[in-house]
Amino acid sequence: MWTQYRDLLDAAKDIESAWRREGNACEAFPQIVWERTEGLELSDFGEVANVPELLETAAIASLQHPSTFSDLYFKLYDNGKFWIEVLNWWGSDINVHDHNFSGVQFQLRGQSLNVIYRFAVEIAVAGLALGEVSVASAELWNEGDRSIVLPGTAQPHNVSHLSIPTVSLLIRTYPNASYGGQSNYFAPDIAADYSVADIVFRKKLATLRLLARGNSTAFHRAFERVLAHHTHTENLFTLIKLIDLIFVPQYIGLVHDYAAQGELETVMVRAVAYHRAQDFLTNTVKYVPGLSLEEILAVSVLAASFSQSSLNVILSHLTTHGVPLDMARVLAGVDAKLPPDLQSQFRASLTLFGIDYGSQREAA
Repeated sequence: MWTQYRDLLDAAKDIESAWRREGNACEAFPQIVWERTEGLELSDFGEVANVPELLETAAIASLQHPSTFSDLYFKLYDNGKFWIEVLNWWGSDINVHDHNFSGVQFQLRGQSLNVIYRFAVEIAVAGLALGEVSVASAELWNEGDRSIVLPGTAQPHNVSHLSIPTVSLLIRTYPNASYGGQSNYFAPDIAADYSVADIVFRKKLATLRLLARGNSTAFHRAFERVLAHHTHTENLFTLIKLIDLIFVPQYIGLVHDYAAQGELETVMVRAVAYHRAQDFLTNTVKYVPGLSLEEILAVSVLAASFSQSSLNVILSHLTTHGVPLDMARVLAGVDAKLPPDLQSQFRASLTLFGIDYGSQREAA
């Protein structure tokens, strides 16, 4: 491990020198990293058992800071211009997002599905854009693979982790202000700036969660007040962050009331409903005991989809990469392994996406 650490530090010094010659341009960084990490062995950083020893090293310990990004996050290097981080995923995924930095990602352990999207903007307001989300490409990341991270809105993507754990290492620049904040994308037609989720926003959500546990009247009143005083972008993320609470009989009327306020509110609630279905697939169905790796991949593909056409694009790209999926057969296998309550929600999710699950099941 320490040999790999020294080699990584040597590569970082080479990267720093080469990047300085390019004027520390964010756009130039990925290619510089790519060329100077060819054949670099990093696998020991993917072993969680090595983390305590790494963190006992003063140079590494001094870099650590609180972070909720991944299930175990730590830094290995930071020179004030770029840093090297390790992300451990043990059963969690994140939303479709873009980046305000650039870099190179290394798959150290496990297998992941990476889906890249496009977003065609039609209307943009402060922190919120309406347009069309579509799938651009899809691929599997296997152990030892590398991938380039582009800055800005060029390649919004979503990574679904198929293995537990999945560990990646990222050599990346500091956030670049010229690209703004990081945006999240919600099918079929919304992009929103997540920088609205500041400490005050998070405390409001925490308050709503506490109220929902015991006082429904107070929750109703506080929820309506929060939405009335928030921007549309803040309201979108409020609904997204509370999907586990508000899509229940006791509170669903609040969602319907908000959607009835106008056309934009209706579009936002539809995107939240799509996100809820995707979240259910990737964070519940995918982890049902007894699913095969092929079935886990199929569920991840569905979670990355939001329509029959987007599903077809993902399947086509996987086939091109040598990973064909017989979705009719595999979906039938998944369906058969679900308990009745999850089975009903599983089928409802596919109906929402316009995917004809029934005909696929019959074909199987």
